[in-house]
Amino acid sequence: MLTKLHHFYRLHNIQTVLYRNGKRFSSSSPLKNVQHRCTEIRIPVPWGHVAGKWWGRQDVQPVLALHGVQDNAATFDKLVPMLEVDAVLALDIPGHGWSSHLPQGFPYDFMDAVSLMRFVIRHYYKWEKPMVLLSHSFGSNLSFVYSAVYPEEVSKFISIDCARHQMFVLSGTTVSSMRNTMDKILKYEESLNPPEYSYEGLLEMLYKGRRGLISKKGCEILLSRGMSTLENGNVCLSRDVRVKLNAFGRLTEESLLKLSGRIKCDVLSIQAENGTVHNNYKGEVFKKTVEIILKNSPKSKHIIMAGNHHLHLDDPEPVAKEINKFLL
Repeated sequence: MLTKLHHFYRLHNIQTVLYRNGKRFSSSSPLKNVQHRCTEIRIPVPWGHVAGKWWGRQDVQPVLALHGVQDNAATFDKLVPMLEVDAVLALDIPGHGWSSHLPQGFPYDFMDAVSLMRFVIRHYYKWEKPMVLLSHSFGSNLSFVYSAVYPEEVSKFISIDCARHQMFVLSGTTVSSMRNTMDKILKYEESLNPPEYSYEGLLEMLYKGRRGLISKKGCEILLSRGMSTLENGNVCLSRDVRVKLNAFGRLTEESLLKLSGRIKCDVLSIQAENGTVHNNYKGEVFKKTVEIILKNSPKSKHIIMAGNHHLHLDDPEPVAKEINKFLL
């Protein structure tokens, strides 16, 4: 599936790393400087709160971690304890995990989520040092835009199977995409109550719905922060059903490429061999963004690792090794 992509990466001196059973090189250095114990945080916002997990020291500026769409902060539970950093703050993006849902009538907007990053970084915590951003999938879309809008305020950007190629609107489809999203939002808001299941039924539904992009064990970890127990003993997903829709505020292809040229920080782009990048038009656009980023930032690199879209959750050790090398 990735033959054309591999050829592209060889032409542009992009490192291709294929791990098998987590083996590439041995390391005798400890990977658990971050404490296993973490603290739950709540950041007040006008519609409720933004939840998160703070790992490690609380007297330092942490790595800011952002998850993928329909996931939550638990997506980093296996990876974070292996990182050689002092602290990590993994947020639940609004509508996900234990964060509050937006009120009815206020749809989710891509740029609103980027604005939330700005609020957390500069207005709530008032961090002043350049940020290290760790992100997966949709979270990488957010970090990508933030790194481009505030290039002087991001020192390192770690992207795990970024889905930005899925986020731009194809030329000529902007209006139809907006209409489709608007109509679906109104339909979803007629009933925001999610379906009920037994725990086993919910787990099976989530696993099958991900179509091989995550293991069943990975689904269990996501459900540890992604479900609610009802009075009758059944369970349901805690995320807002509206997050399944295409968010407003998505970028055009032209904007995506221009933003790529504004990123100046060191970037580690990890692509899953069996992830979300395919040999289609959007995959070609993704390759263009990678090429631009590498050209502007000599210390940046793009690597391909064996695994699925959630490789950081299903097989975290090789991912952690690459990240720790990058952070040196």
